[in-house]
Amino acid sequence: MRHRLNPAIALLPLAILSACSQQKSEDAAATSEAAAAANDAALPDVSAVAPGVAFTFAYAFTLPAEKVSDVQQRHAAACGQLGLDRCRVTGMDYRQPAEGEAEGRLDLLLAPEVAPAFGREAVELVKAAEGKVADAAVSGENAGGAIDASHQTSRGLKAEMARIEARLATRSLTRESRTELESRLTSLRRELASQGEARARAEKSLATTPVTLTYSSEGLLGSDNAFSGAAKASWASLTTMLSFLLVLGGGILPWAALGLLGWFAWRRLRRASPAPDVMG
Repeated sequence: MRHRLNPAIALLPLAILSACSQQKSEDAAATSEAAAAANDAALPDVSAVAPGVAFTFAYAFTLPAEKVSDVQQRHAAACGQLGLDRCRVTGMDYRQPAEGEAEGRLDLLLAPEVAPAFGREAVELVKAAEGKVADAAVSGENAGGAIDASHQTSRGLKAEMARIEARLATRSLTRESRTELESRLTSLRRELASQGEARARAEKSLATTPVTLTYSSEGLLGSDNAFSGAAKASWASLTTMLSFLLVLGGGILPWAALGLLGWFAWRRLRRASPAPDVMG
């Protein structure tokens, strides 16, 4: 007796696939909106400059390709408006790797007290140009502590140098002892000079705050135009279909393999068993 397949049952996998695809698209949209709303909260917030800490700011922006150069120029102009005593451009770079693509970099040195506000204003300029912050980081180094430690080390070096110079002033030293003490004194003088150079670098880091701004254009699946939206929807549907097929295959294949093994075993047993005698 032959059984006809109910059309509703035949269409059930397609209905499940459609529902899964729609749910995944809705979840992706909700995740995108939540990420955009949390973008401001995720930005590092350094509202005040901590005494003795040398900060470094780094921002990575994603923008439409045609707006990368304009935003970069506006950031450089904002630095110029602060004056050379509070902001200097130390490096600038702009490239177009391919048609419809653009990337750039802007390196600045700012006075510590204006760096946090400049970073916030730079972000606002990017948002006004339909861009977004891809990454933002603020790192700090305890330069003040390093300066204090260096001063303490230098005081110890000077005290030891004074003791050696006092011993060298005596006439009872042998030639070998005098040579050894003079060599040690030369080494201490080099170390003292090195400590002075390290302090100068640390003091310079406290006087300026490096800020690096990098820019990149949006890719095909990263932009918000209609074509990229369709591409993302198609990609989501494709991945949903593949996931459904994998799940479906994982449920059916073990049973199909078991049935196939049983069929082969039955065939072998049937061949191995002798045919019954037919009495005429």
